Amino acid sequence: MALLFDDIDASHMLDDIEESIEEDFEAENKPENAYISTMFRCQSTEATHLCIMDADLKLNNENNYDIGGAYRKDKPEFWFYYTTTMCPKHVYLLNLFVCHRQSGTFALGVPNSSEMSHNKQSQYKETTLQNNLSWYYYKSTLKDEKYYIKTYAFTLQDLKNLRNSTLLIPLCIKIDQSIALNEQIERSIRFDFDIVTSISKQEKPDYVLISKSGKEYPVHKLILAAQSPVLRAKARDSKSNCINLDTDNEEIEILLEFIYTGTLKELKGFSMAELGQKLLEIYDKYQIKSLDTLIQLLLVRVIDVNNAVDMVKIAMNHNLMDLKQTVFKFIKNNPQVLKTKSWKELNNAEVVKALYQFSNT
Repeated sequence: MALLFDDIDASHMLDDIEESIEEDFEAENKPENAYISTMFRCQSTEATHLCIMDADLKLNNENNYDIGGAYRKDKPEFWFYYTTTMCPKHVYLLNLFVCHRQSGTFALGVPNSSEMSHNKQSQYKETTLQNNLSWYYYKSTLKDEKYYIKTYAFTLQDLKNLRNSTLLIPLCIKIDQSIALNEQIERSIRFDFDIVTSISKQEKPDYVLISKSGKEYPVHKLILAAQSPVLRAKARDSKSNCINLDTDNEEIEILLEFIYTGTLKELKGFSMAELGQKLLEIYDKYQIKSLDTLIQLLLVRVIDVNNAVDMVKIAMNHNLMDLKQTVFKFIKNNPQVLKTKSWKELNNAEVVKALYQFSNT
């Protein structure tokens, strides 16, 4: 499904006509708040809500759906879309995503829970998620990068309440934020505790992960489905209530700790660099998007003269752009790295070329 459409060049006359029609349409139909939908051309900084029509029907049908775009003047800047997932015990997930059409940094504020309220004063039937925003921070090095934002969980009763209603998700967009890997981002990458905490407290584990050695780990199938597309696919294809993973005990325990808490405790016997490498293996295997931010946060804290070259290799092999820029800057400011054994044994032409280009900027 195509999520984005580039503007089509035409004659100036046609552009003027189309622009006039759009302006007249927006003037007549613009809502009180700046809603992002496929019907309106909303400016990014003016956006207040994401508008989802027929949400009850779409949550009952697993698929990918567009919401709409936000613009900076006449240039497309963001495109919002979502996927729906049906889970056991009549739980319905709405997984929210954004595509950033430009490069640069930005922050999104969206509700931190699925609690809803009904707008009885509106002439239309509207249901709005409560306006208790959590902030998520992103940095795009390329155009058209796509990001997972958040998952909202709905019950069967919620779907009944959404019938014939438009679902509004409060939204705030901040552009060009000065964002680096810091404690603020560390907080932002924690997963959806409203979903994970409530499920783990209210529901008993209903699924089992089995490690390579045969050790069993009771888990919640719903939480696995929400956090890892790989585990979601494996669980969907499995005909039993368990799946065997080609993963050792330690890696499964790291995986589950991050999935359930959004963070990790220090592992005894591992340096921070070794932990980062182990996390990268888990990240590659199970495609947990936010884990790459935590990995970079861990690794940038432990860059030193002796491991800087290895950090460059890790950053380039896994396309960790923040780590790459940080370690390049470290090497540029610490020329003693060039006297280390790792540097002298470096024979990776791509790494050398990248370091050379950075040092001459």
